[in-house]
Amino acid sequence: MEKTVCYELISKCKVVPAVRADSGEQALQIVDALEKGGVSCIEITMAVPGAAEVIKQVSQNFPNIAVGAGTVLDGYTAQKAVESGASFVVGPCFQKGIITVCQRYGVLCQIGALTSSEMLTAYEAGADVVKIFPVGQLGPGYVKGLKAILPHIPVVAVGGINLENALSYIKAGAAAVGVASALVDKKAVKESQFHVITENAIKFIQALTL
Repeated sequence: MEKTVCYELISKCKVVPAVRADSGEQALQIVDALEKGGVSCIEITMAVPGAAEVIKQVSQNFPNIAVGAGTVLDGYTAQKAVESGASFVVGPCFQKGIITVCQRYGVLCQIGALTSSEMLTAYEAGADVVKIFPVGQLGPGYVKGLKAILPHIPVVAVGGINLENALSYIKAGAAAVGVASALVDKKAVKESQFHVITENAIKFIQALTL
């Protein structure tokens, strides 16, 4: 998937669920539930057992979803994710090797930062999107402040995002929000109540419809 198309999907959907699971099979069930809820971009964290194979399966079996690799810490892992079919790669902090791999293959690169200096460093090094993380303790006003001085840098807000505050981050200037347990409910996953995740996804999509 071309990076421009991937970014359009992310900014249109406005929510990027981070999938964590105890097995690859469980992760695929979560992805299925999220798609039924209208989500078009999903991040598979590399901590999921067999994450590369999960990414491959999602890229092959869910053609309408932009699947990304999350918690990528180095170029080697980024390469593995891209070869498995990842449409975007997310690093929680600055790591030039990740950017290099993404640029080589034309894959959307999202790099973590918190301060304005870190944002600019990541963007000038080649990151396509900056992940403001962890933003939970700072709030939407912090994102608005960063966007005021660096309006040209696309950002995704991550950390402490829930149904009640998600829209405020979009209004503050974030292209999308990254959400974990507030959407992919751990209890529901453990009890195989995947319909709960579908319902959560529907609620988030509705809440973020401007």
